Amino acid sequence: MDAVRPTGLPVNGWWSLVLLLTTAAVLATRLWIPLVAGMLERGGLLSTNFQGRRLPTGMGLGFLVPLLAALGLGTVTGVLAAPVGLSLLFALSALAFLGFVDDVCGDHTHRGWAGHWRALQAESLVTTGLFKAAGGGFVALVVSVTGIGLRDGPPWLSVPVSALFLALATNSLNLFDIRPGRAIKAFLVALLLPLASLLTALPPSAGSQVGAVLLWTAATVLTYAPRDLQAQVMMGDTGANPLGFLLGVGWVAWLPFWAELAGVIALLWFQRFAGRASLSGLISRHAWLARLDAWGRPPG
Repeated sequence: MDAVRPTGLPVNGWWSLVLLLTTAAVLATRLWIPLVAGMLERGGLLSTNFQGRRLPTGMGLGFLVPLLAALGLGTVTGVLAAPVGLSLLFALSALAFLGFVDDVCGDHTHRGWAGHWRALQAESLVTTGLFKAAGGGFVALVVSVTGIGLRDGPPWLSVPVSALFLALATNSLNLFDIRPGRAIKAFLVALLLPLASLLTALPPSAGSQVGAVLLWTAATVLTYAPRDLQAQVMMGDTGANPLGFLLGVGWVAWLPFWAELAGVIALLWFQRFAGRASLSGLISRHAWLARLDAWGRPPG
């Protein structure tokens, strides 16, 4: 893992600021969610969910804006070194923008990477999905090049492998966002190992800094989750894309290079599997997955 310039804070002071920003992010999320939901509803930014209900979409802004504020304050106060804070601020803002464009403008006629590519070749049509995929790949490459303590392995190979992992993780979580709360549950379950491991790293190392960001993310997402689970709002790609990217960042920061390379292969397989099979069908065929998927969601 590349070295990231130390923040200069003592360990106790670093932890105090991390916990203070976690609390502030939770309070800000609670206050912000009804405001942004009303704003989106008044603007007519509604989408039809799987039950046929019209709900505010793009509600990933509900947890993302407080998270971005925590990132900014964490960078200013020295909890995060500038390369970490600024790289993640850029990445999450860009991915939220790309996702919001898809939530607002996407017609979703063309699905999957192959569908978007065929639309470009056959009709010279740049779909919002293709725009989002290209932009997400660029964001993953920029963050991988900057490093922020993520690279581990041969320099000539670590950048493309990390970029692929981040891009694939971003899209993979998005594939779960077809039922209320499903993407959030997948995010939180997949987050447990890197979050627990990175938070035990000696602060303020690169790993512990990424762990702090993941802690703020988990706190804001858990604050937002009840509204998503109750099918009152839809976070859309505005929220799913940044969450998938942060999940990728957590795993890349934790995994050794060989495991990261194996993860790229596993994520490629998952993309292919999800493109050919129905995740909802797979979940419904396994009772324990179906119970976990339905937990907290209203019947119907």
